[in-house]
Amino acid sequence: MAVDPLNNEVVIVGTQFDPATGNERIALTRVNPNGSLAGGFDGDNTMPGFPGNGKVTTDIPGVSEENVRAVAIDPYSRKIVVVGSVYNLNNRTDVFVARYNPDGTLDASFGSAATGIVVTSVSLYDDWAADVAIIASTTGDGKILVAGGTDMNGSDDFLLMRYNANENLSSFGSTGNGIVTTSFTSTDDSAVAVAILSSGNIVLGGTNGDLDFALAQYTPDGLLDVNFDGDLAMPGYPGNGKVTARIAPLRGIDVATDITVGGQGRISMSGWTELSVGTYQFALLRFNSNGTLDTGFDGDVGMVGYPGNGKVRLPIGSSAKANALMWDGSSRLVVVGESFGINGTDKEFVVTRFNNNGSLDTTFSANGALAGIKHTDWSSTDEESAVAVAFANSGKIWVAGTVSINSLVSFGLARYEN
Repeated sequence: MAVDPLNNEVVIVGTQFDPATGNERIALTRVNPNGSLAGGFDGDNTMPGFPGNGKVTTDIPGVSEENVRAVAIDPYSRKIVVVGSVYNLNNRTDVFVARYNPDGTLDASFGSAATGIVVTSVSLYDDWAADVAIIASTTGDGKILVAGGTDMNGSDDFLLMRYNANENLSSFGSTGNGIVTTSFTSTDDSAVAVAILSSGNIVLGGTNGDLDFALAQYTPDGLLDVNFDGDLAMPGYPGNGKVTARIAPLRGIDVATDITVGGQGRISMSGWTELSVGTYQFALLRFNSNGTLDTGFDGDVGMVGYPGNGKVRLPIGSSAKANALMWDGSSRLVVVGESFGINGTDKEFVVTRFNNNGSLDTTFSANGALAGIKHTDWSSTDEESAVAVAFANSGKIWVAGTVSINSLVSFGLARYEN
């Protein structure tokens, strides 16, 4: 999800399944600030069922099963960039980048043969995109950063790519080919989010092969930043631009879902941690600009084993996962996700707000035992999951995700007071 800074309209992206062909395709929806569909957004207005109704779908030729993961809007050109992965003819996944004009038409100035779409293969195996960010330029030709992962013949690495505004991979990284891969372990490391610091440095967040939270920071040229290394004493990580951290006790699982950058270049990270098989809690971490854990962030300081160490766990219902987070402009962190067992046994949207020190902001929702937590249930028998959060100029909180009612999965969008 992304918000157009000009008019506060919201663009939601995902994947649409076509029952007629059994294929999946890119799907976009543009929503007015009042929640109605934006009628001027319809790049496929010749498609039956989509007559100027704020919806666009795209089927990329020559590939299959478009898996959409993220969207960003250039604040100057207002063009919309969507990323994800597709299956190629060898039944391996490649990264795709699609760029749309503000009206939903594909941007003919981008992509091979003026299609508005670029498909990139990095390895001989699987490559995928998980997030996208735009290096804003007042000329409207900002470079595109894509984060994800690549299979390097049996082990996955963090993947970072930079595209010029015209589709070509730009001069970036140690080889200058626009592609950077980073390994944390000998098994599977994968980035899920990318953020740009005010310095121009680039941060990737994800999960490493040891199932720990992992961060890598790069210079604007795509080189690992040797000044970023909060776990300097860890064998194998001597000033190399990489940081790992663990919340789960013993051999439990930690999974990262998102990152955001706040004041003083501090990096916040969301995800979930496994306490026992099938039981999860919100997990948050905050790092200083040099990669050390921020000891001023610890809202669960009374929790055994977590004394002022930059880590926070939050139980919600019987099980909960944090999927996205964002600073609200007032030094508070809004975190969204999903929880089981708040009302019955189904899964529903959850929105929480944390103070700057990591404590739960109980003024956010005076809700008894759930103070500081808001939850939304579309149906008492089906499942919903919040996966993205954004702020409008009004300060209201947009939350997007999936809603499953009677086995039909739809886009879900809710707006909350901050």
